[in-house]
Amino acid sequence: MTTQEIQSVPAIWEDGVLRPLLPLALPEHARVHITVAVTEEALLPDREQIQAALALAGLSLVEPVTYGLKPLSPEARAALAREVPPGRPLSLIIDEEREGL
Repeated sequence: MTTQEIQSVPAIWEDGVLRPLLPLALPEHARVHITVAVTEEALLPDREQIQAALALAGLSLVEPVTYGLKPLSPEARAALAREVPPGRPLSLIIDEEREGL
């Protein structure tokens, strides 16, 4: 068997089927030879695999843009939760603060 053209595309293994993530330039019913190179992303937990696949397909950033913001610690989140009175929509509280009420 001779190989005339080599195409390299990302793919995902789902339900026992290898599915390319990009279109292949092949005629219908073309026979191909597949070589599988397992990526590091394949060894990541599911959520990270999805993020890596989306980034590879150009549908997401590899690293989320945070604009220098850092996640709140559990203690800081709890302190903020105590400042918001229960039973009132946060949007109403924000509007009141903006209006100086």
